[in-house]
Amino acid sequence: MRKNKYAIRFPEFGDVSIKSSISIFSEEAVAITEKTFLRSFNALDNLTGFVIQKNRTSELEKQLEAQKQALDVEIDNKMEQIKTQYEEESKRLQIRLEQEKEDMDIEFQKLKMETVERAKDFSFSYEEYMKSNVLFRKIITREKTFLEETHGYIEMLEDNFSNRKEYILYCDAERKSLELINRYLELLI
Repeated sequence: MRKNKYAIRFPEFGDVSIKSSISIFSEEAVAITEKTFLRSFNALDNLTGFVIQKNRTSELEKQLEAQKQALDVEIDNKMEQIKTQYEEESKRLQIRLEQEKEDMDIEFQKLKMETVERAKDFSFSYEEYMKSNVLFRKIITREKTFLEETHGYIEMLEDNFSNRKEYILYCDAERKSLELINRYLELLI
């Protein structure tokens, strides 16, 4: 199916009507002819300028699209690197966390045994004993150190995981643990 193309009319470029009684070779007619030709040249110059700009714009759009695709690939690569970093850091932290749990459990067992031994020897105030107990202080400071060291990891996850239930639960547990640790440290002798 053929499409009809319509020309746009510009009134200032309208038909030149030279009076029939005036010779087309007269000074006035030649001046009008010159203006008409100049208008044609100017119109052609504008048209060619438009076509050049349109082609440049098309070329720039292609370049921009190519750059955008390259950036998209780069962003995808960075996201994969970040995901890999999250995974590696998470695995490393899980291993450390297991060790920390074991160490804390052992230290609490020692503390309980020490307390039982102390209770056998003589009557004592459990609270006073705990306030001055070196092992208990070690457990508290070790937990504080661990939480402070892992805080950077938690901050790294904030942008991508802060709306997750697991992230929110951990942040709440971390806050409560730090509050408890700070209370103990204020009261320990």
